[in-house]
Amino acid sequence: MRASIVVAAFALTAALAGAAGADPLPRLSVASFTFSADTRTPAQEQPFHLVIDVRLNGRVVDLEGVVLPQLGTLEILGDEKHTLAAGSGTAYRETIAVVAHQGGEIRIPPAYLDAVDARDGKPKRFLSNELTLHVAGPASVLTGPRGVARLLPILGFLAGALVIVGLAFAAFGMRRPAAVVPASEPPPSEKPAVALARSDGPSEAAAIARERLVRDPSREGALAARSALWRAVGANDGETLADVVRRPAAHDPALRAVLRALERAAFTDDLDRPAAIDDALRALDGYRA
Repeated sequence: MRASIVVAAFALTAALAGAAGADPLPRLSVASFTFSADTRTPAQEQPFHLVIDVRLNGRVVDLEGVVLPQLGTLEILGDEKHTLAAGSGTAYRETIAVVAHQGGEIRIPPAYLDAVDARDGKPKRFLSNELTLHVAGPASVLTGPRGVARLLPILGFLAGALVIVGLAFAAFGMRRPAAVVPASEPPPSEKPAVALARSDGPSEAAAIARERLVRDPSREGALAARSALWRAVGANDGETLADVVRRPAAHDPALRAVLRALERAAFTDDLDRPAAIDDALRALDGYRA
């Protein structure tokens, strides 16, 4: 059954005020807008996928402007976007790889798309459905007032223990005689050693990634190899693959091929993972920075 579309009309004055400083809204005929997950009961530390599907009447080359809502405590690992012809219309799908680090219920508000409705020519906000997930496993002890209430006695006990330990050390220090230090010449001054942080470029990171993937051809190994390449091009965990390949440090087509291959190896299913890891190793072997 096709999910219903919730449509909120913009205030006319707000649309006119923003028109001068913003790009014009696309003219679209939205047939459906759904937000789903490949599992409603994910496990902690096990990646899964959120999926946004938009069906449009008429052909659109590339749908832009779909806004992802706040995902609460979920960490985004990467995403993929595809816009395809579907009969006389257009199908848009965005797949977001995420992972939950704590258990409990997660309520995700709707995604939305601002556009001029092609059916009546009025600017509107098209909303997807909300999404509720139940993550298996213990929730954080700091989640909600009950969690804080459970934590307070533990904090009180620890504070009391620290006070007792501090008093014991103070009493021992008062009874202990002062140490007698014989006079001696002060040691010659030495220049302190400075630890230099290593900054690997893409070529060094590719070598590290390949070594890790050969040693551990699993999802965890692929994630570690992917992380090494992301750090080498200056990306952080909050970015998507589409953001990373647009970075100046990832301009090399061979490096982009490596990034895409590692993304597939990290987030594909178990049946496809051996082939995906082989493809990633071939991409790493073919990369020369």
